[in-house]
Amino acid sequence: MLLAARLAVAKTVAGVKSGHELVGEEFREQRGLFVTIKKHGCLRGCMGRLETAIPLAKAIGEVAIQSAVADSRFDPVRTDELGELSYEISVLSQLKRGTFGDIDVGRHGVCLRKGRHGAVYLPQVASEEGWDREELLAQLCRKAGLAEDAWRSENAELYIFEAEVFGN
Repeated sequence: MLLAARLAVAKTVAGVKSGHELVGEEFREQRGLFVTIKKHGCLRGCMGRLETAIPLAKAIGEVAIQSAVADSRFDPVRTDELGELSYEISVLSQLKRGTFGDIDVGRHGVCLRKGRHGAVYLPQVASEEGWDREELLAQLCRKAGLAEDAWRSENAELYIFEAEVFGN
């Protein structure tokens, strides 16, 4: 899985069309996923899909490429950086409507939707940052461009999910 992500990025950055897909029953599933790329432990790109209509075998490469070249917070990955990058793939469970009390920090990722605004944090983010539930939701609101307490609004929707995380 990690090798497929790494190869897809390397081929794309080198200008070669990627065609590598994973083989195996588990890669036929259609599940949401995120690919996080780090350089020397610092975030270098992270993109994902909460849901997908294509099998993981294809989605992993596509999302890895997006993380490397389409994350607007960063310049596209360059060829000379490839050896310095580490990858983490988070394969998501289905989203489930939740409430503040349902969130188990470190176990659940959270998706917030309010009107045209939305944001997502993977389960590992809150633990890495040392956030409790309240801070997680405040940061999620901020990420979505909303007031820190917007998650309390009647028209705010919270969704929780779990993730299988593969990384190096």
